[in-house]
Amino acid sequence: MAQTPLSGIYEIVNLQNGKRYIGSAISITKRFAEHRSRLKAGQHRNLKLRNSWTKYGADKFVFRVLLVCAPDNLIFYEQILLDAFRPQLNISPTAGSTLGVNLSDERKQKISAQLKGRKRDRDAVERSAAKLRGVKRPLEQAQRLFGNKHALGHKHTPEWKAANSLRMKGKARPKSPEYRAKISATLKGRRLSDTHRANVSAGMRGKKRGPYKTYEVNNGQGIFNFDR
Repeated sequence: MAQTPLSGIYEIVNLQNGKRYIGSAISITKRFAEHRSRLKAGQHRNLKLRNSWTKYGADKFVFRVLLVCAPDNLIFYEQILLDAFRPQLNISPTAGSTLGVNLSDERKQKISAQLKGRKRDRDAVERSAAKLRGVKRPLEQAQRLFGNKHALGHKHTPEWKAANSLRMKGKARPKSPEYRAKISATLKGRRLSDTHRANVSAGMRGKKRGPYKTYEVNNGQGIFNFDR
């Protein structure tokens, strides 16, 4: 009879300085073997853990089981322990996240090929949106995403712009008063850079503005007409 895999939360501790890595697995024994194999080969994708292993040596590390739980509860308990211990060798403070993990070009191409042409059903999209709705990211993580070097300066191709324009044509995008107030508060007091001002000026140069509606105002001394 096959033995049921031990699922739960584990840690890898550097006995030299006390720094640790915390993770979760459906089979802890199998995951331990994977970690050791990749660390010994110098191919572990967690650079913090790999560099620490290389610097101090395999004999300075110990693998421990922290908690045994059902597979459905892995992410829940992993996040609790991540928040409690704040392990220095984890790349991301979020359980189940791959933020900061560097994938090889070959691995990226394989993932791209697998996902190409695949469309998520609406229920899956809504479930993902419901999980993220109202969630606030830690300030440090938000700052990293805001300055994402992969998105910085990215320009869409003319083909993408044309397809997006066709997709959005005729679709109304109403904004609630709360949404408008939030945007207004965010932009209030923000000063445009000289470069931005110059770009806007160059973009508007030679363009006609109008036609404008004519309004009448009675200030008690007469009726005045003005354009707006």
